[in-house]
Amino acid sequence: AAARCAPHLAPATPPARRQMRPLDMFYQRVSAVLRSAGVSSTASRRHWPCCILRDTVSGLSSEAPRDLLQRELWCSSPGGAAWLGKVTTHARSVATAFMLGHVLGLGDRHLDNVLLDLRSGEEVHIDYNIAFDRGLALGVLELVPFLLTPVMVAALGPTSTQGAFRLAAEATLGALRAGRGVLLGLLEAFVRDSCWSGRRRAGAGASTCGSATPRTSTAAWRWRRGSRSSRAASWGRCARASTL
Repeated sequence: AAARCAPHLAPATPPARRQMRPLDMFYQRVSAVLRSAGVSSTASRRHWPCCILRDTVSGLSSEAPRDLLQRELWCSSPGGAAWLGKVTTHARSVATAFMLGHVLGLGDRHLDNVLLDLRSGEEVHIDYNIAFDRGLALGVLELVPFLLTPVMVAALGPTSTQGAFRLAAEATLGALRAGRGVLLGLLEAFVRDSCWSGRRRAGAGASTCGSATPRTSTAAWRWRRGSRSSRAASWGRCARASTL
């Protein structure tokens, strides 16, 4: 009765705790270590000591359970058969997205840009701004062809990378080879587009549409207009990804 007469006296609902993203956890950890080492966290990442970055990533990796994603897929499945179908779909979607992203030089594949649909197991990628090997021009070079961490490997199912993942990766590369005419026609539009040319305007700084894209202006065009050997060499690099 007192609560009905004085609703303002009722206990307030505590605010929901904000869940930290993986990238926020990294920056929170590395900023504290940088401050203790006398390095400003606002400085360019080129000046961050490699040992601090390596120790921070190693510490976060050791704290993350290797079966974290695997348990999410299992707990979201009503039964064993549904789980097996979900992890198979997951492995196929991971392989397809990564093979296509490798051919297109897609970078910036951190955990905020690689999402997971727990209903179907499919992996969903967003934010395609770092494409055509633009990751090679970043302050911290992106040298890996695609992101496949131990946590992601554990979620590929009983056969790991040698089952549905490998078959889907080989099928994706085969489909890209079979449709290379259409693919190269689409890529040629980017080659001729001034927004992706990577050329700096005289006295105007960098283009507002993006920075240099090495593969756009070199390999893709050479593949289209060059010799048969150069096209074979370009596809040969992609074919090596199928020997997982």
